[in-house]
Amino acid sequence: MTTETELVTQTVPVDDAKAQETTAAAESLVPMDTENLLEELARREAAAAKEGGVLTDPALDSGYATAEMALGDDLKEIGDRLLKVIVRRLHGVICGGSGSDEARKKLAEAISVSETAAIAAVTAALLPVTSPLFAAPAAVIIVREFLIPVADELCDYWAEKLEDPVV
Repeated sequence: MTTETELVTQTVPVDDAKAQETTAAAESLVPMDTENLLEELARREAAAAKEGGVLTDPALDSGYATAEMALGDDLKEIGDRLLKVIVRRLHGVICGGSGSDEARKKLAEAISVSETAAIAAVTAALLPVTSPLFAAPAAVIIVREFLIPVADELCDYWAEKLEDPVV
């Protein structure tokens, strides 16, 4: 049986078209609040556990998975655990030794431009560490909760936030 952590850290080959599709899917999730995005991550994890082929679908309608899952706070807790794994991996890419200077520069520029540009940059940065299925909702949360509030002190603040709950 595949664990939550194993599912969320699986990567799939992503070409430019799939990266653009994932960015568009992330942008479509912007109207959702953080709690709903965390629940969406949990539903997507349940869908991926049932059928691994969905890992390449950033716009998956995961509503069908809800009927078989816990509701409310349980979904948020599962989503929060999944997000923490993704955020730690992205932190390593952007602020640690596993990332490139180019990725860091693109992200810093995007944050200063707009939320949409930041979501696109984060989505692109997430694709090497998770699948499109999880990258879309995670990018929106990461931009809102971690990046925009701390654009000037990004890496220091982010390292501190890794220990805090998202909601």
